[in-house]
Amino acid sequence: MPYFDHDSKPQERHRRAFYHPVVDDQDEDDGDYDEDYDDMPEESGFPDEDEMTDEERRLARRDRWWVLAGVGDFLAVIAGTVVILLLIALLVSLINWVHADLSQSFTLWQTRM
Repeated sequence: MPYFDHDSKPQERHRRAFYHPVVDDQDEDDGDYDEDYDDMPEESGFPDEDEMTDEERRLARRDRWWVLAGVGDFLAVIAGTVVILLLIALLVSLINWVHADLSQSFTLWQTRM
């Protein structure tokens, strides 16, 4: 089940994930390199719990629960598939048992006549 956020709040400003442009060997001669990227600080990853505001902690906790819910959905699908396969195996076993029982019953009827 998808998790859509239907808040009427305005969208937060997009934060850049990459501070340095990706430069291929072919693009080096273009001269489009922006030197302002060199002045940007390097981020080492996620902030510590102590440096987070209450809102950031709440969002991080919500994201963790969403990941856990996604893993739970995946495991539920796997478990449901196993249960369906088990029920199909039981149904095939029942059909085979009924077929064998009917064959034996007709054999017994023929010998009594």
